[in-house]
Amino acid sequence: MSTLLLIFCLMLNGSNSCPGRVGKNISQAPSQSDVAILNTLLEQIDSCDEPALRVFLRLKIATYLWSNSSGLPQPESLATVALADLRANEKEIPTIYVDQFRRNLMAELTIHAPDLAARLAEEYKPGHPPDFVEAYSLLSRENGVDKAVAIVQNNIAAGKDPAHIIVPFLHRLESVKPAEVPKLLETIILEEESHPDSISSGTLFVLKHLFIREKTSQDLQRRYLVVVINRASEKDARPASVVDTYGILADVLPKLEKDAPGLYYSASAALSRLRERMPRGTLERIAIDKRVSESSDPLSQLMAEKDAVTDPSLKEDLQIEGAQLALEKGQIRTAIELVVSLKPKNDDAGLWRDQFLEGAVTRAIDKGDVGVAEYGTSQIKTVVVRLSALQKIATYLQTSNDQERARDTLNSALKSVKALDDSANKAIALLDLANSFLKIDNRQASELVRAAIKVINKEPEARNREAGSNVQLNDVEDTMKIAYKVVPTFQALGVADESAALDLAKDIRPKGLRIAAMFGAYTRVPAAGKDGSRVASK
Repeated sequence: MSTLLLIFCLMLNGSNSCPGRVGKNISQAPSQSDVAILNTLLEQIDSCDEPALRVFLRLKIATYLWSNSSGLPQPESLATVALADLRANEKEIPTIYVDQFRRNLMAELTIHAPDLAARLAEEYKPGHPPDFVEAYSLLSRENGVDKAVAIVQNNIAAGKDPAHIIVPFLHRLESVKPAEVPKLLETIILEEESHPDSISSGTLFVLKHLFIREKTSQDLQRRYLVVVINRASEKDARPASVVDTYGILADVLPKLEKDAPGLYYSASAALSRLRERMPRGTLERIAIDKRVSESSDPLSQLMAEKDAVTDPSLKEDLQIEGAQLALEKGQIRTAIELVVSLKPKNDDAGLWRDQFLEGAVTRAIDKGDVGVAEYGTSQIKTVVVRLSALQKIATYLQTSNDQERARDTLNSALKSVKALDDSANKAIALLDLANSFLKIDNRQASELVRAAIKVINKEPEARNREAGSNVQLNDVEDTMKIAYKVVPTFQALGVADESAALDLAKDIRPKGLRIAAMFGAYTRVPAAGKDGSRVASK
């Protein structure tokens, strides 16, 4: 059977007979049941009512096919259908997923089918041309670096400000292809020189550490500083631009006095003019930052500054910075204590507090300090975040062959999860725990997945779900959170027990989530049939 016919069999929704006719003598061709399983999943996806899940599943299958390309059908058709489905149903999908799906699909196509990607990018104009976020995602993909750099260069040359995302992009680029970094810095400066104000003061500010350093040529450093000095002369600059420009000049003035006296006098005069326009509180904050940066013991200086200020908001900001600095310096218990003593003003602040503590727990585990990790976890109030921290501790204990303490830690997490009301968060937490229990108790892991399925299958109360309404979009967001957890959980279950994973998948009532579970089990289930083929579950 030709490759073209094999593609045809996979992609046509109604084709149930083609898979059985795949020839066994084709080198590295997919087995008959491989094609049958994928065909079955694709047919079920077509009849799924939830657009977000259809796009998610087609993206997952296409990515799987690209990563297992030897003898397998080409997945470009799947990606193209997913993009069309996404565009037709954007109103029914939360914006965060619309953007994420589009970036991922275009990134995969850019790598594997660049001509098709170029045509689709043109088709999607003017709304969604390749941008900086998509370029960043390409950096982690094989053969994606040159394409990522080209996207960034083209966007900047077209007058688009890269904003703050350019910093992580350049840091990542420096680790994979450092020779390209100076070229992009040159592109940024050239665009600003040619079209003043095309690059914001905020972008120039966050790039200071990349421009003003030994690795950067003296010419490029000088041009950067000239741009900043010119920006300081703008009388109608916004307050934020004034603050950013002042911050750059204040930082580089000592270096200019030593290395570039010609620019020093211009910069000094510009700084004096800007100072008159700076808010008093901002000047105080800049002075504090300067004293801290020049101190031989920045953390102690930061705490002294905190004790000296009277503004409660500034005092809290300095305490948070102290916690972050303590964590960077490896003083993990100090960092935890500083954050624990804060009084969150609202739910968002409370969540940030708990997420910081989880990060501190991770650092403690990396250092092998389980005691500090357990102390940090005990201070976390958000159940889902505390669960994540407990699982990290349990994983460390498992790798240290302390199975009894690992089990006790997971059982402690389970108690917290059981106390949750039935919701998407509870289903996700149960699936998370199942993954952890798989390493020590397969039976308990299966029970937790069953409990999660019970929550997933619970009928939602009747309510208005008009397309695009907040209610509908919130429901989709909950469903997608579960979908992203279902796939890896069933992949792990499939490795542990093929038949159990497939049987559990069939118990999930929502069609899209059931397909996600079956796909997860399939992509990790080793060949088990007598003829070496896999068994499709319908």
